[in-house]
Amino acid sequence: MINPFKIIGQYKKGNKFMKDYTEGLKLVGVTIAKELMDEYDKEMDKWTAQVLGAQVMNYLTGTVVDKVYNESQDQLKATIGKIRDQVERRAFKKMDEDKELQELVVYTLRLTEINDRAHWGAKYEQSPEKKQIEKILERYGDKFQYEIDATVYLNMAKGFYQKRFKGTTPISP
Repeated sequence: MINPFKIIGQYKKGNKFMKDYTEGLKLVGVTIAKELMDEYDKEMDKWTAQVLGAQVMNYLTGTVVDKVYNESQDQLKATIGKIRDQVERRAFKKMDEDKELQELVVYTLRLTEINDRAHWGAKYEQSPEKKQIEKILERYGDKFQYEIDATVYLNMAKGFYQKRFKGTTPISP
């Protein structure tokens, strides 16, 4: 289990932690979503592939798909309803196939957990986000160091993005 007190000091530093964490999260999310959308586009229509890719990315970065479903409008809600039973299975399949992705997802979720604890306080302990994050970390977390610095995470996310997109410049935050 991550020691939140070791990392909470980073969070208290404020803007630097949040800037690095947020930018890294964007890069990881864009990279995962794009790869998955391209992969799923080969087996289903483009719209469904995009929605499924986005929801698997959401799952892997700590966003609860049921919340997205409940907050979505008609067409998106209908599509999420059709694919949401595939999200967890496809997320774990992708993770099992890609050790580099495992590492980045683990670090993403560890930092997300620190951020969510700081924002939600005691409410976080009973949240669906915590349960989802724990499910992923129980499966993959022990493979990687427990503490991660937000700046180190950002640099890893940039490298992940650039490697997957053949050296292109990362998106602007």
